[in-house]
Amino acid sequence: AKSHASAVGVWQFIRGTGLRYGMTINREFDERRDIFKATVAAAQYFKDLHNIFSSWELALAAYNAGEYGIIRRILKHGTRDFYVLSKRKQLPSETINYVPKVLAAMHIVNNAEKYGFILPKKKNRLFDNTELRAIKKNLSLSVIAKKIDVDVALLKKLNPELRRNQTPKFFAGTYY
Repeated sequence: AKSHASAVGVWQFIRGTGLRYGMTINREFDERRDIFKATVAAAQYFKDLHNIFSSWELALAAYNAGEYGIIRRILKHGTRDFYVLSKRKQLPSETINYVPKVLAAMHIVNNAEKYGFILPKKKNRLFDNTELRAIKKNLSLSVIAKKIDVDVALLKKLNPELRRNQTPKFFAGTYY
């Protein structure tokens, strides 16, 4: 997924935030698309935003609109209350709507049965039957797929951070 602001991956990191949280982004691969690395980075980012704002609503707003934009609005309007800023329409409309949507989704997931939802339990998720393999040199995905007897399309799906049909040429150490 790629947003209008060029945010990428399941956690929708923009380039600068991805780099700040230790993700490598270059012509060969983009770790914002790596679900595991991006999830670790997103958890740290949410923790940092909560430490800055002492409010999950403002942390979510900052995740959506950028922490500096939220800080500017707090200083300008003299309140650290998401709901006051929203009521006064001092936040982008996308952010005003984003925070309650996320909170509602969390509430429904945490109380699924109460609201008549049954959350499916998958027996085998995509990554459950996989393992990391060390690749010490640059190889095409078709060569790797043939060697480990896996479909190239599946190999691409399991490695969404790769921007080309090969492992990175310039990678310090072993690529997994």
